[in-house]
Amino acid sequence: MSATTIGFKKEFKSFYNTDTIEVPCNKECIRKEQNDIIYRTQTEKLIQVITLITERHAAGQPVLVDCPDIKTAEFIYKILNLKNINDRTKEVLSAINHFDESDNKFSKIYKSLSFKDIDHTKLRILTAINAEEAGIIAKAGEYGSVTISAKMAGRGTDIVISKKSKDVGHYL
Repeated sequence: MSATTIGFKKEFKSFYNTDTIEVPCNKECIRKEQNDIIYRTQTEKLIQVITLITERHAAGQPVLVDCPDIKTAEFIYKILNLKNINDRTKEVLSAINHFDESDNKFSKIYKSLSFKDIDHTKLRILTAINAEEAGIIAKAGEYGSVTISAKMAGRGTDIVISKKSKDVGHYL
């Protein structure tokens, strides 16, 4: 069984001579769909992602970030690990400009933001090379946790939302 095979129904029939069926969820979906947001640059997108992470973390809401690659996951992790981030604007600016050198407007955008510190005991990075990926994903629903994943490792692992997390607005 897999949650992703229904989209490849023709391929499964062609390659494996196997039918696929959709099994309905046993619970109502509580996810709230949001409109897509398109950014002009990678830098603008990263700034928004980091800002959103710090805002939600400050409220105690658990955050799971699924990055497209390990480089992006490690980059976000490093930025969030900087202590007193408001006092280290130059270092953060340098790191982000190195990540996306094409954006000359970054310093103006960055200076308009204020980041809140992350509780580093709750910050975890998950990459494909991390041997404890299932355990890290399983803790992603804890109050105040920030879990950064590359290519959503740990698939098939249940994320249990803690009672305290439910009280502050579930999960981002």
